[in-house]
Amino acid sequence: MAPFKLSVQAFQHTFSRWPVTRSVDEKIVEILKKTFFLTASTIGFFPAIPIALAGMAAKWIDFGLHMDQLVHKGSAIGSHLPLILKLSSRLGDRTVAYLNTKYVAEKYDLPVYFLPFKGCENFKFSQEETFTGAQYFKKIVHLKSAEEIKNLAYVDKTESVLYQLPFFVHTRNLKEETFGCSYINYETDWASFRERVGDLLTVIKPHILINIPENAYSIALHIRDGGDYDDDKTKTLHPLKLPPMNFYLGELKRVLMSDQLPLEGSVFIHIFTDALEPQKVYDEVQESLSGFDLHGREIKLSYCEQASLTDDIANMSRFQCMIRADSNLSGPIVEGSKTVQMDIFPTHFKIDAEWKEISISRVRIVTHQDVANVETDYPKKVVTGGLPRWFFQKFHDYYGVIRSES
Repeated sequence: MAPFKLSVQAFQHTFSRWPVTRSVDEKIVEILKKTFFLTASTIGFFPAIPIALAGMAAKWIDFGLHMDQLVHKGSAIGSHLPLILKLSSRLGDRTVAYLNTKYVAEKYDLPVYFLPFKGCENFKFSQEETFTGAQYFKKIVHLKSAEEIKNLAYVDKTESVLYQLPFFVHTRNLKEETFGCSYINYETDWASFRERVGDLLTVIKPHILINIPENAYSIALHIRDGGDYDDDKTKTLHPLKLPPMNFYLGELKRVLMSDQLPLEGSVFIHIFTDALEPQKVYDEVQESLSGFDLHGREIKLSYCEQASLTDDIANMSRFQCMIRADSNLSGPIVEGSKTVQMDIFPTHFKIDAEWKEISISRVRIVTHQDVANVETDYPKKVVTGGLPRWFFQKFHDYYGVIRSES
């Protein structure tokens, strides 16, 4: 760097100005001096360019000669997120991408090439995965279909190949006729992977456990409000991930009136939310339950004013019933839980012909004994933020969510 800095200084000196009060002789001498500096710096600087290029070429030649010593011996599998998700995805997307990859890796006896991400330090899997850091492979294969994934059972695992698994969500609800969807037609078998998921998602960071009363039926509401991250336009783009409040309130009352609720004992309801003002969410839920009769049994409602993300993910798996958004974070947490007996989340939505109202039109209720799909109608106002209708239609098709226009 020293020669380069000296050359730059010489150019600066050459083109600098001098006081107008100098004599003609002084100006002539100054011009000659600057000409000398310009010539010297030019001669000294430009030969450095081919030298630098030669050095760079030598590095590449050395890398090629030692490539066999640098590459990973054997194949591995990693997760691949498209650019839009790399820029916008949060903990849930990255966690489910890892879990999908882990499922395929263990099914076909491949190591996971793990790239740590923000938030993964909460979970046990961040300590379990040791194959990290910069690694070289002779070949990278992007898997593009379910058949290509299944063919991993027959590949030569001694070859230096990195197989990249594309991103797909926790729960799939794709129309068969949907074209252009970004997700491949493959789904993790969460039922067979349940115990492993529970172990991988064990929270290892210090956290505070909610005091769930003994002998009370416990219900968790994972109310995704969007906080200061998602606006009303985003809620129209992602109606299942950010459903309206009436979805949570309606499904809560359904559970309280169902035969799944024990005939005796109190009910404990806890609110998990990213709302900027969780007290308002609490008040709305409390108001909806006012006058609700559980045959004299007590209903206790709670929330945490200062709960952290670590606290939330450590506690979600401890409730008997979960009413949640279609989330790539709470979904896998419920899948790995030994406590959750009922999981309720939206799977379909519809938009009226005039695009004024969007409604959650179907809800899935999963118990250990059954999976029920219930037709519903939880409406909210459509907010496009000035974007054209076709943009939302293409967006929904791209992400494979089911939309029907009434």
